[in-house]
Amino acid sequence: MRIVDKYYGYPVISHSSDDFNSVFDIQVDSIELPDEEVLLVKTVIELEDREILKLISENKIVFTIHFEESKTCYREIVQFKTLKNEFKIPFGKVRDKIEVCGFLTTTTEIKGFKSDNMHPFYKNMEVNYEPYQIIGFSSSIVIDLVKEEDEIKEPKSIFAIISNKDENSKTYELDWNENRIIIKMPENDFKIYGQLSSRNLLQNQTQEILLAKIVMPVMVEAFNLLKNSIDLYSNLLWFKSIVKTFKDKNINIEKELDKESFDAYKYAQILFDSIYPKALQQVVDLINIREDI
Repeated sequence: MRIVDKYYGYPVISHSSDDFNSVFDIQVDSIELPDEEVLLVKTVIELEDREILKLISENKIVFTIHFEESKTCYREIVQFKTLKNEFKIPFGKVRDKIEVCGFLTTTTEIKGFKSDNMHPFYKNMEVNYEPYQIIGFSSSIVIDLVKEEDEIKEPKSIFAIISNKDENSKTYELDWNENRIIIKMPENDFKIYGQLSSRNLLQNQTQEILLAKIVMPVMVEAFNLLKNSIDLYSNLLWFKSIVKTFKDKNINIEKELDKESFDAYKYAQILFDSIYPKALQQVVDLINIREDI
């Protein structure tokens, strides 16, 4: 989203305006977290005006950050009061470049605003802001991502497991419309999953168990979904990866999906090569480790 300079009709703090002799800008850093299948975005707000900071502490103004990626049509708006923040964006939602811009947005009517940093032109004027007005905007920052390949190499990588920030959520939710199948976990479950995944990087003790318990049921559901509406997902990377994996096994999965006798459970097992025996063996290994202790 490109920010276009325009006349707002009220004082605005920005890099392109002289309404304020003060700074409002945003610093952005990012790092890819492959284990979580997310991009971690860290932002630091630069804001010096004391009166605006005071209104932020009073919940009359909030920081608003807009994320946008044109290729995937990903857009997200987040609001907060703190100067330093972190956000996680699932890999499946972005592909090339993410544009980030910060705003100052009023939450309520503000009457008689004054600041020592305002241009002398406003010295004897009464400045009022309406609710939900943009009264400041930062320069636009672009995050360049490593361009995703045209296929996903491993079947297990077609999934992105993320936490559901809704504290009331008790069930898992699925999103099929991204380049990876998004699995949203309740926050507590996701923390446990993250701990197990981190341990598996050092010593793989539960990876196959997690795939069997979490991913396999989703894969069965995915095949049942494709059976009825394959055209809706044929352009997504997760579908192309499935087709490629079965092609390497000399199976035309698109033809198989057309058959009335198609068995989603059977083909999910084929896709994940003997996942159940591997998972059972990991359970046995864990039992043996406990017995040795």
